Amino acid sequence: MLQDKWKGKVLELESICGCLVKKGRQSAVPTPVIETIYHLLNYQTNGNYSCGEG
Repeated sequence: MLQDKWKGKVLELESICGCLVKKGRQSAVPTPVIETIYHLLNYQTNGNYSCGEG
């Protein structure tokens, strides 16, 4: 993802981080680090802070 960011490409944020956040919530497994990374990158990329489904 970092190389994509450097090259100005679209990040595969949902398929990489979003999927893990969603699976963690479905399984009741806490994923605080990946959730933080997901939300920060989502905000930085889209200017959008999503508190809902990952």
